[in-house]
Amino acid sequence: EEESMAYKQILYEATDRIASITLNRPDRLNAWTSQMEGEVRQAMREASNDDGVRVIVLTGAGRGFCAGADLLNGGWPYEDGWSAGKATANAMDIGFNPLVRKIVNSKKPVINAVNGVTAGGGVGLALCGDIVIASKSAFFKLVFGPQLGIIPDVGASWLVPNLIGRAKAN
Repeated sequence: EEESMAYKQILYEATDRIASITLNRPDRLNAWTSQMEGEVRQAMREASNDDGVRVIVLTGAGRGFCAGADLLNGGWPYEDGWSAGKATANAMDIGFNPLVRKIVNSKKPVINAVNGVTAGGGVGLALCGDIVIASKSAFFKLVFGPQLGIIPDVGASWLVPNLIGRAKAN
């Protein structure tokens, strides 16, 4: 069993050829922060560079996979006068979207094990793996338009219709 660097908002373990990355803010339904994004990206690098790792599993601790971006306590860059939509779009542009591209382009297969609440950008994160396994408790909620005033991002505008079909996505 290999000990990795100390993480604060995720759990990382690499054993038996499997790297497990667990979003670990269960009190906030694993809402995405700038720090969490950096830690997951680092864990992905660690797993990618470990010749003993054959597959990466991404999941969430507690009763949710990921409730999307933590807009209140996320540590995302913000400028006075920005609307909630602009701040959210910026967080996705510098945080979620680069990570989703890293997962989609991973040379090692990524399995996303989805549990409980999955909302907003968490939906794109949940669906971007090579294999997505949803527990019976999993549910997906896209909140971009009515609540945030932005188009679905984090890959959701492509992933959702391509995985479940256009009619259901609409």
